[in-house]
Amino acid sequence: MKRLLFLILVLASSIGAAQSSFKLNDKVEVLYQGKWYPAQVIEINDGKYKVHYDGYESSWDEFVGNDRIRAVEKEETVYNGQNYAYAIDDAIEGNWQGKGTWYKGKIAEKKEGKYRIQYKDGASEWTTEEFIRKEKVEQQINVVTEDKNKEAKVPIYKEGDIVEVLEKDGWLEGTVVRYSETDVMYYVKLKAGWTSRTTEDKIRYKGWPENTCSNKSTLFKVGDKIDVLWEKTGVWFDGTVLEAKDGQYLIHYIGWEDNYNEVVNNDRARKWTGEKAKTTSNGNKNGNSSGTGVTSITLKNNCSDDVIMYVNYDSYKLYKGESKTVKIDNYIYDIYSEVSGKKVLVGKANSSPSDPTVFNAICH
Repeated sequence: MKRLLFLILVLASSIGAAQSSFKLNDKVEVLYQGKWYPAQVIEINDGKYKVHYDGYESSWDEFVGNDRIRAVEKEETVYNGQNYAYAIDDAIEGNWQGKGTWYKGKIAEKKEGKYRIQYKDGASEWTTEEFIRKEKVEQQINVVTEDKNKEAKVPIYKEGDIVEVLEKDGWLEGTVVRYSETDVMYYVKLKAGWTSRTTEDKIRYKGWPENTCSNKSTLFKVGDKIDVLWEKTGVWFDGTVLEAKDGQYLIHYIGWEDNYNEVVNNDRARKWTGEKAKTTSNGNKNGNSSGTGVTSITLKNNCSDDVIMYVNYDSYKLYKGESKTVKIDNYIYDIYSEVSGKKVLVGKANSSPSDPTVFNAICH
């Protein structure tokens, strides 16, 4: 009996040790979609660790179990018989993308003769020793001054511009939210739901479409409440004019998310009628289906990984366990989910009461 009790105590002690093998602020590596990323433990709760990924925004913070966390591998000091010139946490300056501009940062990681630099502005890159130098305050000031004098120019794109960004899925529409002179990068809020950090050569101006309406007079002003014809269904919706020029209007659909904002001309804009039930352009109420009007559906990600869900051509990135409500009208919608590049049909929806309103991502 005493021996059994002793074994139980030893087992409990080993389990407890496994559950608390890392402590607050420990530097660790975390497994995410098949790759190990450097991170830091910022919270411990019930045997799980909340981690913050180095170089990523706090929105990526998550709790992980022991199966996805490990201690940081011992720092390499030699590679192919050559000593590393810099150690982890050394304060250095990096030549960003080898383009001649030096920025302050520190060595965050070393592997196979290369260094990962964590820059002070949050950017990160892997590079080689030739593009790194020790931090020299006076020299850095001189170099940055020279670069600014040489390359000082107004960015092509400004905050609020509607643009398209080249991502792995092709050209995605978004809005410029910030331009950083420090790292010469644009931050673009994409309709797909996340923010892209990119360079000027991967952006193109979407601009306003060609005005094909014969009446190019500007009939409405910023702030006006108007009726807007949505071309997909032929249904008129309440909208607000955000910008107006040359007979075209950037409008916001009242009660809808900003990613539905669009530019329309006088063929699709009319004085607000105040009618609760709008009619189509040919007088048929509620468009071309049997739905009952504007409603909403819920997209859910119950998978172990992040997914992208599609409502026809609109895409939404959902983190693990996240749900999102999307407004629809009586148009028929195809709902897809995409995991690891594989896109499958989840179901169909419109505003009919008999149709499903909750769509779960299909995990692969």
